[in-house]
Amino acid sequence: MNTDQNQFFYFLFGYHAPDAWETAVADPNFDYDSTGFFAIHALNETAALKWGERLAAWYMSQLYADHPELNYAWSTKRYATWIESDLPVGCEEVARDLPPIQNGSYPDFQTVKTAFRD
Repeated sequence: MNTDQNQFFYFLFGYHAPDAWETAVADPNFDYDSTGFFAIHALNETAALKWGERLAAWYMSQLYADHPELNYAWSTKRYATWIESDLPVGCEEVARDLPPIQNGSYPDFQTVKTAFRD
């Protein structure tokens, strides 16, 4: 079995930070969401996408932990998720602040929150 996880993928996902979610719920015309990403070392694109979705759900549950009144679950919101092979334009600063992640590992929550400016 090949356990080499040297392939590198950028997992991108849409989300609303708590303040934006409150606005979106109050205003049906509000059409703004954020895009986050994780650089993931994985066996293949499918593995990176699967782990990225778990990371996104984990991050959002942590981000909303202090806001139970918002009843927010990222996995039920049908946000877009996708894989890029190159660093997306405009993401250089986040990439500099957020180190790559091994498939199956979690980053430090505060590091992610700071990198995403949430």
